[in-house]
Amino acid sequence: MLISVTFSAFSGLSLTMCDGRILHWGPIASLGESQSCPSEEFPVCIQYLSLSSAAIIMWVTLSTVYCDTMWWPPESSFGGLANIIGFMALSCLTLFHYVTAIFDGPGYVPKGWRPKDSDDEDCLQWCDSCRGFKAPRSHHCRKCNRCVMKMDHHCPWINNCVGHANHGHFVGFLFFAVLGCLHASYSLGMALYYGMNRVGHVQHDSLEDTIDAQVR
Repeated sequence: MLISVTFSAFSGLSLTMCDGRILHWGPIASLGESQSCPSEEFPVCIQYLSLSSAAIIMWVTLSTVYCDTMWWPPESSFGGLANIIGFMALSCLTLFHYVTAIFDGPGYVPKGWRPKDSDDEDCLQWCDSCRGFKAPRSHHCRKCNRCVMKMDHHCPWINNCVGHANHGHFVGFLFFAVLGCLHASYSLGMALYYGMNRVGHVQHDSLEDTIDAQVR
């Protein structure tokens, strides 16, 4: 039997601020403050992980940009400029999808919700916490203390659930984060190699200049 769900799955922007979505260890580790999840069972020490996610993203970005200016200076060639612009684009897309996944929210089933047709109630589960019926494919999250539309999982790094409204942004965040990490790893590796062998390169170039001068 098909059940018509007539309510709109609101994104939960208001919930984000009043519940302290950004003020939690996951986002603050990634962006930067801390507040407990609605569930008291969630350890207080874990709340500060939010600070680390934006902080991690920004630290990796700044470190890679700084090393790129040494290894492949953007002012020296078009390739160097394209390299740093490409990495900044990946970093910005990662941060955009990350923040959007936090603030858009997964989409919550309104508390006390009931289907229009009372006959459909026999096909639905009752949620004691929300005092309403669960919409099809929804699940109650004990950390958010809400029924979530098409819930995938509760992610501590965004201090929110991944569900109907923010699933696309969460996947985008993972995709661009992996590409950005690969790019950063290569750039940092090359910068480290250049830094470790810089004296050798300088001495080699000086020797070649000396030989050229003598030949002339």
